[in-house]
Amino acid sequence: KAGRTEGESPRDALTQLYRGVDWFREALALRPEDNDTRENLEVAQLRALQLEDRLARQGDGGVEEQLDELTRRQRGLLEAVALLYHSTAAALAGGDPNATDTLRPEFRAQASAQRLLLADANLLANQLGGERDALSSRSAEEREPTDEMRAVQLGNALHYLHRAQERMGRARSQLRRRQGATAYHQASGALFGLKRARDQFREPVAMIDVLLAEQGALAQRTH
Repeated sequence: KAGRTEGESPRDALTQLYRGVDWFREALALRPEDNDTRENLEVAQLRALQLEDRLARQGDGGVEEQLDELTRRQRGLLEAVALLYHSTAAALAGGDPNATDTLRPEFRAQASAQRLLLADANLLANQLGGERDALSSRSAEEREPTDEMRAVQLGNALHYLHRAQERMGRARSQLRRRQGATAYHQASGALFGLKRARDQFREPVAMIDVLLAEQGALAQRTH
């Protein structure tokens, strides 16, 4: 599937590659002595890394736009995990002791989606770190008046982005274990980190607009 979609939709291809990596890893856990599975796992991981590098070189818009897109996608994943958790809870309440096993494909799909989001966050973190290092390496004569502020913004954004990456990794792990409530908590923490990273590049007035919009949405959901 990755081979068929890589030309037209490289990000979908990356999702398929990581799904394959997950399945090969599970197969290897069942049969550690299977060398064919081990080789297939290494090939899939290598192809995924190569595709990640190509996407990083191509770029995907400015830092702010990439953070906005990551935030949007993480919010969508969080909502999907919430629905999955409620489906599991309802099935268990209805007397189905095998609810989590029945929903294994859905848990696996969300774990793969979180893995792709983590890969994109890693790419963005490398981009932010490279820009910050480039600014820091400039001599006093080369620096622009705004360079110092930009370097601070990048450093603060990296701090929150790294926190988001840690939470994404934990959310993926919990989804693979089919632990819906814990996965939701970790995915929510990842969303918070992404939003705080994006806030580092906002003007104060823009921050107020964001807070008003989110508070309005929260009030509607609470109602």
